Amino acid sequence: MSDIAFSPRGATRVFSTPWIFGPRTDYFVSIGGMSAGFAFVFLYAVLGWPVVLLWFLWVLVADTPHIFASYFRTYLDKQERQNSRRLLIGSLSVFLVGPAVFLLCLARYGGGFASPRIPWTVFINVVSAWAWLHVVRKHYGILRLYNRKGGEFGTAEAKLDSIVLYGTTGLSFFAMLLQLPQGREKLGLGAWAPIHDNFLTAPLHTLASLTPDQLLFFASVLGVVLLVARYAIFQTAKFIRREPINLPKVVFLATVAALYGFMAFSGLLPGTTVIAFIAVTTIYHDIQYFFVVWFYGKNRYGKSADPVREFGAAGFLSKSSLLFLIAGVIALSLPLWRFGCAINRVGACATGPVLGAETFMGDTAWVLLFTWLATGLQMHHYVLDQFIWRPSRSAQLRAQLKVEG
Repeated sequence: MSDIAFSPRGATRVFSTPWIFGPRTDYFVSIGGMSAGFAFVFLYAVLGWPVVLLWFLWVLVADTPHIFASYFRTYLDKQERQNSRRLLIGSLSVFLVGPAVFLLCLARYGGGFASPRIPWTVFINVVSAWAWLHVVRKHYGILRLYNRKGGEFGTAEAKLDSIVLYGTTGLSFFAMLLQLPQGREKLGLGAWAPIHDNFLTAPLHTLASLTPDQLLFFASVLGVVLLVARYAIFQTAKFIRREPINLPKVVFLATVAALYGFMAFSGLLPGTTVIAFIAVTTIYHDIQYFFVVWFYGKNRYGKSADPVREFGAAGFLSKSSLLFLIAGVIALSLPLWRFGCAINRVGACATGPVLGAETFMGDTAWVLLFTWLATGLQMHHYVLDQFIWRPSRSAQLRAQLKVEG
């Protein structure tokens, strides 16, 4: 662990810098990830780019390739295929969940149920919630790497770190849901009415006039402010006591909280769909995940005299980060999303009429197949990640991520 002196006499060191990747790369991942999210908002809210087009470009060049990164880490690694054979084969069963839910809907339809599609709606909503939880859990994983490298694992500060991370992201997500037209419509609520501008001049009067959903929104704002203030006070107290402050970790937490908070409370995106919130916040995760896998690959394959012979395709792709990204786009993004365009599933690139016969589900057979594939890839990625990134249970993984045991 390196330190930066912060004292005229150099006698006391208060900033510690336990990098995960390195000084430039750590800040690029944190600040760059946040900036990428802000760039999405700028292109949409300021320049007027269609949100669906921006979403499509994101999933094509970032989000779907980041799923490929987990396959690079597993199926394309010859040794990993042997060591984790049961996981890699058993996890494929998640691709059967979509068809199973569809068959359940079909049975309900045959049984004369009034709303046969309910299981399908629940399934899609569960996958969406899982997606958000997955992103936050990956942020938590990065946070724990900083805690390990900074010698904070198991301390009161590490506990506060996790409370701030989960609290700011969770409250921001809840506040965003309160504003989204789709969710409000399903709950029988009217259009979202922002809190009056005169709140600062007449706070008590404004609070008394708020509707229940506005009160919940206000509570979310207050919760985030209190969490950030608590964390700032904690770190300030450490600074005064000249105790080491884990600077990369603080920057990481600050950028995550800033991006989520901006999305939820800036008022720029409440009138659009949930895909904007998902895209902006997930961009950060995609960049983060790429660098984790790249760093892992550099440490695992870079020391081998013949990485291709020893590890297979993963050893070859690890030679260049650009090659790694291009492989993800070609192998996964282009086939999947070209199919989505062909069946008119993705409005930003639709090339023709919807293919396939109509079904009782309200979609076409081809669209259902596309949904099975897309949700299957998502869930498979989530399941794999729950098992392949556990430094506390693998000394080899700790060595490849260069964290202390």
